[in-house]
Amino acid sequence: MKQSSIEKHFETKLDEADLEIQAFPWEDLDAYCAWLAQQYFLVRHSSRLLALAISKIEDGRIRNEYIQHLHGEHDHDVLLLNDLKSLGRSIGEFRELPSTRLLVHNQYYWLNHGTHDTLLGYAQYLEGVSIFIVPKVVERLEKAGVSALSFLKAHSESDELHYPEGFARMRRNGVDTENVVVPNLEESHLMYTRMFSEIRETLARQAAKSAA
Repeated sequence: MKQSSIEKHFETKLDEADLEIQAFPWEDLDAYCAWLAQQYFLVRHSSRLLALAISKIEDGRIRNEYIQHLHGEHDHDVLLLNDLKSLGRSIGEFRELPSTRLLVHNQYYWLNHGTHDTLLGYAQYLEGVSIFIVPKVVERLEKAGVSALSFLKAHSESDELHYPEGFARMRRNGVDTENVVVPNLEESHLMYTRMFSEIRETLARQAAKSAA
């Protein structure tokens, strides 16, 4: 099947994200734990963001589609906390980084000032990361002997269906992808990839402080 313009746009951003994510030192447990923490700060908002989107939907069929997605997000934040615990860490050791905080704030902005469809730019992007990039991350972590992978594995498996369904839903519901989805995709990509740089910078500062 020929790719649509919106699918190509997502593919371009995911290819760029892959470069940043593969450059991340996943085998360093401090780096992996820092990523788990930032992911927790994102994922704890997933249900609330979907609920806010649902509250704006008039069409019953579309609303039911979002409700089904909402059910699928249950307890994913708990998986992240459990993975941290398995590695001997807790969420209280970490602070939310500016890029993570901005990424979350941006979703509330779009939902409060736009339509429910704006959330697709963010959600579809993260689902693409899960199915195209995360399996390579899991492979690296497993080779490093890391077994605390419940969140990564759960998402890469569940999002395998969500990602193609997302594009089908956009077509079926007549979503204005160029003006509604793409702006949030581009901003989400910018802030999500920046998060990896901020984690590395934070760890470098901590190492320099410890060595002083």
